[in-house]
Amino acid sequence: MKTLKKNVHAVPVFEALGEDRRDMDTSFEDVYRNYHSVYSAALEYLSIQMKNGNVHFEATAFSEFVLFFRKMEMNSGWYLFNGYLKNKILK
Repeated sequence: MKTLKKNVHAVPVFEALGEDRRDMDTSFEDVYRNYHSVYSAALEYLSIQMKNGNVHFEATAFSEFVLFFRKMEMNSGWYLFNGYLKNKILK
């Protein structure tokens, strides 16, 4: 986790994903919705595992993880959408 926290801004691979989606003529709406769905699904999965007793977090640790995960989502989203919109004229 410490390594991930240090590299939370290092998600430029998402820029290449955005460029790929643009080149495949994927609509911006699909890119946007699917991107956020992945992060929501991961948090939902973690929540279910916690409710089922398969994973245990102290409240503080869980809160810190969720905040970190949201930062990662925001940072990787910037790269994804930047890649998608690179060299694209918006209509």
